Amino acid sequence: MEEFTENVHGDSSSQLPSDGTVHELTSNVLMFLEQLTDYTDTIGSILVAEPAYAHALASAPGRADKNRTLLGIYISTFDNQFLVQLYKIGFYLQKKFWPS
Repeated sequence: MEEFTENVHGDSSSQLPSDGTVHELTSNVLMFLEQLTDYTDTIGSILVAEPAYAHALASAPGRADKNRTLLGIYISTFDNQFLVQLYKIGFYLQKKFWPS
């Protein structure tokens, strides 16, 4: 995971693609997160053994799926630049698929 966030940091391109498609970094982040969710149960079972994550899970509201909640807690520990990229992706998807 740390290697992936370093790659996000290292991407210096800020130009929109000239052909109007999704930026490569955005596409890579979405694919990585999709692949990460394939391992939700495995990641959750590893993280729950860590006291900090077990404590965070216990105080998380509405945790219907404990492993997904743990994965969300883990993702929320990433650095700010990575989270900003995720926010931009979410904002883009919301505007594209659920316009107001």
